[in-house]
Amino acid sequence: MSVNATSKFENLRQKHDFLFVIYYRGHWCPFCMAYLRVLQDLSPTITAAGGCPVIVSAQDEEHLAEVRSSSGYTGEAINDPENTLAKRLAADGIINVAITEWQGYPHGLAQPAILVIKKDGSVVETWAIVPSEV
Repeated sequence: MSVNATSKFENLRQKHDFLFVIYYRGHWCPFCMAYLRVLQDLSPTITAAGGCPVIVSAQDEEHLAEVRSSSGYTGEAINDPENTLAKRLAADGIINVAITEWQGYPHGLAQPAILVIKKDGSVVETWAIVPSEV
């Protein structure tokens, strides 16, 4: 659930030197599955540097097995169907993950974004898609 999404994010952040976070749309997005494959390839390097790769989606957890199967991604995952984490990150001025209306996502679809954040909360890198510019 979404309350747990924020808690899981904070717990992971405290356990690692940094988090390499990728927001993806869902199991149905071929572009998203492609960049999750790249994240899986980068995971050993991220982990060796003290980091933790994390994927986040507004999609229900029931689709996570298909995401893992399609992308080969084996790392940490946060399902946040209410977009509580995205809203918290925006409220804290960390990153604005675009949330758009989409069938099957009652609280909106979180669009692709990247966040690299250190244990102390300092931000190393952010990128977020702006749907109006695509």
